[in-house]
Amino acid sequence: AGAGATAVVTRLDGRIVGELAPGAFDAVLVDAPCSGEGNIRKDAAAFDRWQSADHSRQLRSRVDLQWQLLESGWRALRPGGCLVYSTCTLNEFENEKQCRRLLEEHSDAEVLNLGSLLELPALSTREGFLRLWPHVLDTEGFFVSAFRKAGLASGSPSRQAARGGDARQADLRTLSDAESAALRADVASASSGGASGGSSWPIAIPEGTLAE
Repeated sequence: AGAGATAVVTRLDGRIVGELAPGAFDAVLVDAPCSGEGNIRKDAAAFDRWQSADHSRQLRSRVDLQWQLLESGWRALRPGGCLVYSTCTLNEFENEKQCRRLLEEHSDAEVLNLGSLLELPALSTREGFLRLWPHVLDTEGFFVSAFRKAGLASGSPSRQAARGGDARQADLRTLSDAESAALRADVASASSGGASGGSSWPIAIPEGTLAE
């Protein structure tokens, strides 16, 4: 109660968040864009994509994008924090192989066994990930994995240092009512194509402010 705003809405490309805010987040969710094979019940064309002459290139492109998002998310995660990587697809390329790569390239990554944590052993893989199969659960298909970054515990007094000692974390201030109203007007103008006169996107917010 009485706490200030702790959320910022942004349209930034997720691939650069790790560079802009290294070690800044307690938890990160990477719900990655994928081939959507788990949605076969509502998207019958999901499996048809595998027969496309361009399938190999499209798959490589998706896998590359997923990895860039996962890398960015991991960089943005503080030591001791948790990252969840999930998709609504079924193939190994977009799921287990991405997770194995994270473990191979980041020695500070450890798997959180979701089967044990959530008491769902029947859905757990040998590696501790969850696979939700449509024919087993009478639902859509999903893949979910979770990792903890080795390092400081959540309540550690040295947590600020783990974030790289960025002093700006403590200097954020809430926008005043006038600044908030002006920002909302600019957003409305940008969303409508700037018809109300002169505003442009992206909108500049003074450094050290926290937008509500």
